Amino acid sequence: MNNPLLQAKNIIKTYNEDKIRTNVLKGVNIDIYSNELTAIVGKSGSGKSTLLHILGTLDKADSGEIFYKGEELLKLSDKKKAVFRNIHLGFVYQFHHLLSDFSALENVMMPMLIAGINKNEAKKKALELLEKVSLSEKANSRPSELSGGQRQRVAIARALANSPELILADEPTGNLDEKNALMVFSLFEKLVKEDKIAVVIVTHDNSLSEKCDRVYTMKDGIINE
Repeated sequence: MNNPLLQAKNIIKTYNEDKIRTNVLKGVNIDIYSNELTAIVGKSGSGKSTLLHILGTLDKADSGEIFYKGEELLKLSDKKKAVFRNIHLGFVYQFHHLLSDFSALENVMMPMLIAGINKNEAKKKALELLEKVSLSEKANSRPSELSGGQRQRVAIARALANSPELILADEPTGNLDEKNALMVFSLFEKLVKEDKIAVVIVTHDNSLSEKCDRVYTMKDGIINE
């Protein structure tokens, strides 16, 4: 077995609100491998999204360790974490978070422009990515002119902008009908198979998780493989 691309050890996370203390993650261990589609499943409130945000360095754990290719992420400064995310990770959410005033093409270009890539180069790659998600004909359309499934596919193209090695997707099919959910899921499968990207998908949909290479089930802040 290859070494994990990303490995989390004994992740603990507690939220304190007023005098209420909620133990969300109670010592979670998880291994993510390249070339695999990994599902994290569980009921609402089981800690799935919190775990995903911690794995992506968007949230901080109270304790534990996260290694990416052997490098300890939690010890990085906030600035270095931001650089790490921009280079290595792509994020897809239940709500697409596309910028409404910009076209599909401009939305996909945005992460590359932020990373300092030349505008012509960014445009060329963005067009290639829209073609990859079968939306090249919608390049000049704004989000309001796209269906829910199309918006989510643009969001996936945007997540691929800086050629990440790992995509973290939080309920990416949660707002879609069955047909569009399957289309989005098939796109993730294709990315894993053809581009050798690791994809982690948090989902309530057992019919999708059953098709994944590896499934982790969360219950009461603990994970079972």
